[in-house]
Amino acid sequence: RGFGLADVAAEHAADASTVYAIGSTTKAFTATMMGMAVDEGKLGWDDPVTQHLPNFRLAVMRDDPAAECTLRDLLSHRHGFVRMSTIWMSGALSRSEVLERAVLAEPLTEFRKGFHYSNVGYLAAGEAAAASMEASWDALIADRIFAPLGMSASVVSLTGARRSDALASGYRWSPEEEATTQVPAVDLANIAPAGAIYSSAEDMARWVQFLLDRGQLGGEQLISEQSLEATWTPAISMGNEENHYGLGWMLHEYRGKRVVEHGGAVDGFTAQVTLMPD
Repeated sequence: RGFGLADVAAEHAADASTVYAIGSTTKAFTATMMGMAVDEGKLGWDDPVTQHLPNFRLAVMRDDPAAECTLRDLLSHRHGFVRMSTIWMSGALSRSEVLERAVLAEPLTEFRKGFHYSNVGYLAAGEAAAASMEASWDALIADRIFAPLGMSASVVSLTGARRSDALASGYRWSPEEEATTQVPAVDLANIAPAGAIYSSAEDMARWVQFLLDRGQLGGEQLISEQSLEATWTPAISMGNEENHYGLGWMLHEYRGKRVVEHGGAVDGFTAQVTLMPD
């Protein structure tokens, strides 16, 4: 269903096909697409990033001089580097330029010893997958996930979203003024694998059903259960024993049952996807 207004000034009601930015819930799409590549032998979760992006060599803080940052390390935010948002937030730099500058950064903490959320890490992971599959991240998400699932309203860029008559305006709520202010949309093309997808409630329901069906669609296994489970397996603690990060998902338990979830936040929009797959 849709709730509230897609456009406050025009009093245009939202419905199930209204299109919104879903922010960092995009990360699970990137991890799932990479799981498909794992199934096809195009890459491995524990491949060094440099195997697919030779110039992306992070100077991780490690005891073992031979240890290298892997795709799993990027997807679980356990590389030891902070967000590095100043590199990409203006939108002035291309994806390749963002990655060129990111390798100049120094780590904050030891390799694989702490959780440090990084959109740049997801950009690198997405571009590594794209290199291994000889296609762009944008095309892989559209062709391998959106198309087969029938997610016809979903796109991987603001440019694509603006072509839709169903695109919602983004807003910020002020508790002090008890009013909403429209917020200009932000183009995340240069960090797309981390958070650029736009989608609708209708399309996201298809995505969630696909995940709950363990990667099956009409009897066809688009991603193996093993690879999907890998994304739902704890890779690093998020600061306590109850909360962990997998690959594109935050993980914890509720009444003894696992909860798989992720939020998203970009200017004017927030999103939340939560599954209890068992």
